[in-house]
Amino acid sequence: MSRFFAAQSGAVTGIIQERDRFQFKAGPVFIASLIFVLIGLVFFILLVTGIIPPQK
Repeated sequence: MSRFFAAQSGAVTGIIQERDRFQFKAGPVFIASLIFVLIGLVFFILLVTGIIPPQK
């Protein structure tokens, strides 16, 4: 949508806007979330395969 509005305003005004490329920066929150998901995935796989029995 932002590209559409930039193109539309460029067509009206004649000024072409330059766009920066998206750069991904893995910060501490992303790394912590990734570790949390991986640990949860390991426990889920262990639970599904029966290595960790569910409580009765």
